Amino acid sequence: WIRFLVGWMPNYLVYCRPATSLTKLDFTLIPLTDNKSQGIKLAVFPLSQTKALILESRRVTKFSCTTRTERNGVLAYIYDSTLGHQEQYFQPIAPTDRAIETYSCFASPTRDLLLHEGDKVTYEGIAIEMLAHGDFDQVRISRNS
Repeated sequence: WIRFLVGWMPNYLVYCRPATSLTKLDFTLIPLTDNKSQGIKLAVFPLSQTKALILESRRVTKFSCTTRTERNGVLAYIYDSTLGHQEQYFQPIAPTDRAIETYSCFASPTRDLLLHEGDKVTYEGIAIEMLAHGDFDQVRISRNS
């Protein structure tokens, strides 16, 4: 999200569609670290004037701290623009049954927030399902009518 805001990610890599117009949509996300492939790197679904559901594909890099679980997948979160620095403007949407894991570096232990193949989460009637994972991530997003 910050990459987009500061201009490091051009507009053509961002898909935007109001959540109110959703019924069912399947799409492919290109990992943020992939600089060779063309496609969607950030999917934004505005929920209101101040909140948006955002999806991005994450991959472990040589700079990543690692955990037992490989942290490759889709990060789904709610961005709230009414909140600022040192406030909870970022709310992840992740499966709740994940265990706390310790990192290979000096980082606080956390649970895996990424969606992996077969995962499905829901936020206010919007379902996010990870259909396939490989070099890219195939995602389905649907909204109850």
